[in-house]
This record gives sequence, structure tokens and C-alpha cells, in this order.
Amino acid sequence: MKLKMENSPRLKIYYLHGFLSSAMSGKAQALKQLFQDEFAEKVEFRIISYPHASPKTSTKVIKASSKNNKNSPPVLWIGSSLGGYYAQYFANKQRNDYVMINPSLNPFDLLEDYLGSHLNKNTGEIVFIDKKYAKQLKKYDVEIPNRKLNSLMLFDEADEVVDLRFARGKYHQKHKHKTIVYSGGSHDFEHLDDAWPEIKRMALEVMARSSE
Repeated sequence: MKLKMENSPRLKIYYLHGFLSSAMSGKAQALKQLFQDEFAEKVEFRIISYPHASPKTSTKVIKASSKNNKNSPPVLWIGSSLGGYYAQYFANKQRNDYVMINPSLNPFDLLEDYLGSHLNKNTGEIVFIDKKYAKQLKKYDVEIPNRKLNSLMLFDEADEVVDLRFARGKYHQKHKHKTIVYSGGSHDFEHLDDAWPEIKRMALEVMARSSE
């Protein structure tokens, strides 16, 4: 079915970057440019820059930066790596569609390899990871994703950080979900141009449904 953009309402997109990244990440800026070039004023692309001091702090900032009212345009969440984990949480909580790029959907397990202090070179923030941090992060897990929400998961097969098998297993029975795995690549996700038609399709579908 060909979706038309004529008279479509504006779409609000919230983009969440990954761990120790920032609003200036390459993926965030590249996606913002793609949406501006393709949709112009029909889309508001907002990159939410959040700290990593604690999961509670991260989610508090994200929540405050994504407040909507009944007159707000429809929302699509996009998250990369740890941002994909948080996008999953907020999208399911607010009943929005969402896109996850190389998402870390079991980050509380992965953090076992990152215990200690870390410097976010993009922001200057120093983040201390311990078992308490991982335990708090697990509170924002979505054990069973809402089957009524459309979701898209994009992976580079050679991602050296996150657990592709875990993520695919979590979503393999979700009805309104699509997973695409690109050959090669890395955790940086090197197939954004290839994935753009699918991301655009998601945005168009959200806009089309809201105008029905």
C-alpha cells in the first residue's frame, strides 16, 4: 500500500543515543539530516541528550524531555544501543511505535564487563558502574513487549558489543515487529543508508494512522 504524505500531521521523533555517547553522535546527526531532507517541516526530530549518572537519572531526564499533551503530534521513538533499551521502555509505557538500532536489550548483564569508572569523552561526564547500577537498570526492562505496538529492530550482524541472539529471541513472537540483520558491520551500525527506507516506512505509517 502506498502511503501518502499530503495533509499528514506532524510527527515527533525522540532519538536516544547510546551509553557514553551524546546528542552529537554520528547516527543521531545523520538520522536528523535524513528526516529533514525527506520530511522537512512535517517531522520534529528531537535528540534527547541524557546523562548516565544512574538509570534513575537517565529516565528522569528522558521523561522530562518527552512530555506531550493531547494535542501533540504522534510519536515515534528511535534508540541506539542502550538508547534502544530506553526507547523500548518509554514506547511501551506510552504506547508509541519504536525503532531499535543495535539495541542492548540485556544491558544489566553486559555491564558486568564495564564495572568501574568511565569517562564520556563527548560530555566530560564520569560514570561509575557497579552492581547497584546494573540492578537499577533492570527496573526499566520490558519483559514482554506490547504486541499491539509496531516495532523495528535493526542489527549489524558483526556487532561486537550487544547480544543479537538475545534480542532476536525476545521479539521473535511479537506480531507487529520486524527484525532486519545486515551482514558485517559493527556496533557503530554501518548500514544506516540501507536501513533508511525501513525507518522512513515506520514514520509514514505512524503519520498515516494518525490522520485516519
